[in-house]
Amino acid sequence: HGGLLRYDGYHATTHRNKTIRRTAEPVPSKTDDFHQFEQQGWQRVAGNYDAAWSGLTRPFVPHLLDAVGVTSGTRLLDVACSPGYVAEAAQALGAIPTGLDFSSEMIRLARARNPRITFREGDAQALDFDDNAFDVVVTNFGLHHLSRPEAAIAEAYRVVRPGGRYGFTVWQLCTTAMRRAP
Repeated sequence: HGGLLRYDGYHATTHRNKTIRRTAEPVPSKTDDFHQFEQQGWQRVAGNYDAAWSGLTRPFVPHLLDAVGVTSGTRLLDVACSPGYVAEAAQALGAIPTGLDFSSEMIRLARARNPRITFREGDAQALDFDDNAFDVVVTNFGLHHLSRPEAAIAEAYRVVRPGGRYGFTVWQLCTTAMRRAP
């Protein structure tokens, strides 16, 4: 099952006006062993994404876009975009999406699927976008592929405008089913 978090302009700790600010330049992940492991893995299997994972991740896309209130004209950043399913669905709603992924092979697939959408290779933990550049930032099942998800969340908050929204999906451990297992 997936979980959704809605960002409504409040800092997660203080619950007051948005105060998340970058305190230092983000550290790119390229030298991080976990980052390299994940990136190399996705480079190898990108061509199989649609057959292997789309049935698991695509059903959550409409719920994610609904949770963050995507409408016509919404400037949306799709972080860890894979082959671009979220960006594609956002564009169908009239949004202006940009997709970002650390795998150049995923970006190649996304561009081939959606030539009218901007897709960029980049690091979710050190976004190369200006502050307040987007109305909405989303990550569909990507946080667990990052060595520093807290840095990616901080970066998402930095690039979303005041009053904007950040939403993500993650896999939830189904403890009820595990307790019932023999």
